[in-house]
Amino acid sequence: MKNHLSPQEYLSLKENMPTLITIDVREKWEHEEDPIGTIHISVYDLPKNLEKIIQYKNHDIVVCCKTGKRGLIAMKLLKANGFTSVKNLSGGYVALKESYQTNSH
Repeated sequence: MKNHLSPQEYLSLKENMPTLITIDVREKWEHEEDPIGTIHISVYDLPKNLEKIIQYKNHDIVVCCKTGKRGLIAMKLLKANGFTSVKNLSGGYVALKESYQTNSH
């Protein structure tokens, strides 16, 4: 499976895979403004907080940030630490929000 998911692929996976873990790697204030995901850990706090998500090491994980750049960093960090199935949401929250708006018209 590829490393990046489009918003449409993510929404389909989320709907069809109840065990999918979404980690929001945006800053705390960004998450508070528009929460997404089942877990929030800023990408900058991720290295020192891996123990909080270690139980998901063999789960399917999607990381999400605002535009996809921090998500890419988080994905690489998680994979380097033995997480087996990590994908980045391409375009991040911005693209996901646009996808919702496009599909609701």
